[in-house]
Order: sequence, then structure tokens, then C-alpha cells
Amino acid sequence: MIGQPDTGCADHRNGNVDPVTESGLILAVPSLTMAIGPWRATVPSAAGGGSPPHVTLLYPWLPAPTSPQQRAELRQVLTRTEAITLAFSHLDRFPSGVLFLALTDEADSAVRAVMRQLVAAFPACLPYGGEFPDPHPHLTVALGTGAELDVIQGAAEGTLVPFMNNPVTVADVTVMECGTDDLWREAHQVRMGPEGE
Repeated sequence: MIGQPDTGCADHRNGNVDPVTESGLILAVPSLTMAIGPWRATVPSAAGGGSPPHVTLLYPWLPAPTSPQQRAELRQVLTRTEAITLAFSHLDRFPSGVLFLALTDEADSAVRAVMRQLVAAFPACLPYGGEFPDPHPHLTVALGTGAELDVIQGAAEGTLVPFMNNPVTVADVTVMECGTDDLWREAHQVRMGPEGE
């Protein structure tokens, strides 16, 4: 999906790459859409505007469409956490050809804490089907070869500096859902924090 590596909508749980109906949980950062828009076209899950800039919390989650009861269970898990402040420190890369915004240590710790809560609550939903059991939280900027990312990174660094100096607080987890058309959609928002907030 929405992840590491960033792919289209495909079932990684059983090694099956056929399109399926599935979901994922993300922290959406729409304020970065314009800033990284020129390079997001390289990311399959962003094709057609389906997936906003984001930090993935859990993928895959449950088959889509998710039910009200499943989202209520998610809400109960999220009562144990507060809104997350995402602050980015620098651009980095995965060897698989992913250029991403790295989180500060504090933000990374906060995101990992929520990721652990979600895996504990939904043990059948292994991160990336077990391919990446301890995912590295990040916000994907672009995919490409080393040479392509050299060019993109040079252009992106200047553009993204203002965003690194301005943390973004995210109060909702976004449920992304993908259908058999292989397109991701922002389906639901589930608030973090205690009941009544």
C-alpha cells in the first residue's frame, strides 16, 4: 500500500499479488500534498489521488469494506493514545528505492507505540504480512532508481525544509480502503484519545 515498500493494492498476507479488497491504517498529512506532489506520481498508492501523504500505522488491516463494529473496536484501541505530533528531521532512503521523510526520534517513538498497540489488538494483521515485522515509520516522498532519487532528493530538500521546521499534529487515524479496481480511498476517520474528547 501505503508502506515499505510502497505498492499498489495487493494481498501480501499469503504471497498473493492479485487485487483484493483490503484496508490499512495511516496518519494522513494532507498539508504535504502540494509540497511533494511533483514526486508522488512515482508512488502507486498515490496514483489518481487516492492516497494522501501519510505515515503508515498498520497494513494490511482488515478486508474492506470495514464494518462499523470493526471501526468501533479500533476506536477503543485508540482511546489509549493521544493525538500524535509528527515532526520530520531529514530525507532518507530504503535500499529498495524509496525516498522518505524520516521522523524525529520523539515522533518515531510515538508512532511506534501506536503501531504496537494496533498489532496487539489485531494479532492476525501482521505488518506487511510479516515481511517487515518491525516497520520503520516514515512518509514516502518518491520511488525510483538511485540516480532518479539523487535528482529528486536534490530538488526536494529545499522544498521540504519549511515542513521539517513545522510539526503537524494528527488527531485521527485514517482508514484507507482498496477495492478490486486497485485504487485506495480515504474511507473513514477514527479519532485518537479518551472517550468524550
